[in-house]
Amino acid sequence: MDCDLAAGAIKFLLKLGNSASLVDAIRLAGSLDEELWTQFIGRWDELDVLHAGDLNPPSAIDLDSLQRVLSVARSQYEVICVDLASRLDPFSLDLIRESRRVFVVTTPELVPLHLAGKRIAALQELGLGDRVSLLLNRKGGKWRELPDDKVVQSVGMPVAFSFSNDYRSVKKSIIAGSPVAQDSKLGQGILNLARTLAPHLEPKSPPKQHKFLEFFSVPRDEEFESMWRG
Repeated sequence: MDCDLAAGAIKFLLKLGNSASLVDAIRLAGSLDEELWTQFIGRWDELDVLHAGDLNPPSAIDLDSLQRVLSVARSQYEVICVDLASRLDPFSLDLIRESRRVFVVTTPELVPLHLAGKRIAALQELGLGDRVSLLLNRKGGKWRELPDDKVVQSVGMPVAFSFSNDYRSVKKSIIAGSPVAQDSKLGQGILNLARTLAPHLEPKSPPKQHKFLEFFSVPRDEEFESMWRG
């Protein structure tokens, strides 16, 4: 669920076309059921997605209607991931309170780390600190980044997962509308996080790429002899 109603990009990134949005679901929450839900969601491979809409958020969100949307979603899925805006407004806080785990994402630079620390402190003051984990994105870039110990010192929380800076792979995935390659360093970092969200689900292994000569392999002598013997 893309809940960044003013700047959500998931509809564009996943090429979801004209599928319904989260705003549509909230507006029609009174009649929302499992059958209508299947008409609302966009599908991307095996992932069901409810995008943010046209980035023209309503002036107010009815939180009771939001709860109805969450109730229907929970009846359909084992794991629900929600992408939130940076601000801690009532809409975002309502979703955070409904979450088992909360991830604050930052990069290893001074200003983003400062802002991440402020948001973590605000969540701790609200009694939500035990749900929060820190994700460090774009690690190992060309710029002069802070080392891990300075990151921890700046934010006041250890790094739970880090993701390598792989601009080329990300750009390729955005253009193709496809996932980052599983065998890349960034892909492995993403899988490590995903396994903690759904430890009983393992992603499908990519098909083995055969070398050209494997299609013309010749059996060994003992294999050839056993074939004749039946």
